[in-house]
Amino acid sequence: MQIYVRIGKRRFCWNTGHYFPALSEMTAFTILVLCSIIQFVTGSGNHTGMSAHKLLVKKLTESDHLSAIRPDDEGPPVVANVSMHVGKVNSVLPIEKEFTLTTSMEIKWYDERLKHDSTVPVTFNSLRHVELVWKPDLIIEREKKGHFQNLINDNKMVKIYPDGLVIYDVRFTVTMGCRMDLTNYPMDVHTCKITMFSFAYDSRELILMWEITPKITYKNKRIPQFQWTNVKVYQHTADFHNLQDRSTLVAKFTFVHEMDYYVLTIYIPSAFLVVVSWVTFWIRPDATPARAAVGATTILTTVSQYTGTRQTLKGVSYVTGLDVWLTFCVIMVTSAMIEFAVSNYLFTQKGETKKLYQLGGNRPQNAAKGRNVLILDNGTGSDANTGDIYVIRNRQVAEMKEVRIQGSFNQNPDEHVIVDDTRKVPKTSKERALYIDRISRIAFPLCFIMFTIVYVFVYRVFLTL
Repeated sequence: MQIYVRIGKRRFCWNTGHYFPALSEMTAFTILVLCSIIQFVTGSGNHTGMSAHKLLVKKLTESDHLSAIRPDDEGPPVVANVSMHVGKVNSVLPIEKEFTLTTSMEIKWYDERLKHDSTVPVTFNSLRHVELVWKPDLIIEREKKGHFQNLINDNKMVKIYPDGLVIYDVRFTVTMGCRMDLTNYPMDVHTCKITMFSFAYDSRELILMWEITPKITYKNKRIPQFQWTNVKVYQHTADFHNLQDRSTLVAKFTFVHEMDYYVLTIYIPSAFLVVVSWVTFWIRPDATPARAAVGATTILTTVSQYTGTRQTLKGVSYVTGLDVWLTFCVIMVTSAMIEFAVSNYLFTQKGETKKLYQLGGNRPQNAAKGRNVLILDNGTGSDANTGDIYVIRNRQVAEMKEVRIQGSFNQNPDEHVIVDDTRKVPKTSKERALYIDRISRIAFPLCFIMFTIVYVFVYRVFLTL
């Protein structure tokens, strides 16, 4: 701040605002020196900084080309170093194939036109002054929507150092598209990237580089239903449609789907329904109301769960990992219902009882004479003509079986066969029904466990790798 003293009848000290009576020239000069010393002692801390600030504002206001033309426009390219601080990943939406994040970006470059004599950097945080400074015109590929943060003030700032170093800080929220494959859903892993390049300047005019350290920092890596596990950055030169030879920055974010929600709401309930369907294997086959109620309930509930879950995947026309799981659950409960139908049919069937002949004595002798009897492995004989079953027990028959397993004889059975009343008749329909239930108690759980192991390995390990 400069000091003015008017010499005449009255004198005025600009620093103090006081008027003085008419004084001699020497006295006026003395007062001028004293006022200057007072001003230097009391305001020297702000004098230099304020002067540089005003000087820069004046230079930027009067020179429109400073914001329109890059530094050293006829010289080498401007090198801009970029770093990002991701404050929050707002959402990752696999169905919409997009993700949203709020980030602060810092860009550094040198502009010799903005050098000043101050010992401290000059800061502009008003939008009017920030717009007066030239900045790299970065655009983000696949941007769907975005906005700058301006709840209280516009979150933009330019800091200019004495050597011409310019630091531009801006905070914004952006939603970008991401190519997400839901084949492994909900065990999917997605890699989404931010691609930034200049709209107006090619690599001969502007070179973008990631800051050496830190390139990208973050505050929280947990997102609803996802976890941010990794980030990789690199830079290269690429072409974008009609924009050729653009210096490009790429940041790749890896998001892993959290399984807690799906395990609690889909996998455990569906597995529980499958297990409930197995209860029918311990209920008598002729208990039709009980077994039919359990089977129908589990089928309807599983199908309803599958339909409701598929509604959340609108727009996904291909098969996902969740579809495979729920489809298998539907197959399991439906198979249990079919098993009940088979066992109930066999249990309630009233078929003919095969005739039982005891070979030996008078009646068996007359009954077996002249008949062609096949020797079976289980120690019984079957009439080839009538299908009647004979119970046979004899050492000679055993010897005959060793030689002729499917042999036949037309001999007198009294010579080789004795009566055996202890042998059981082959299984009846009821016994077959109970046997099917006993086998199902082991086969169904074993099949489901094996499928679960293969499913987890394929979708959680193999396809993820």
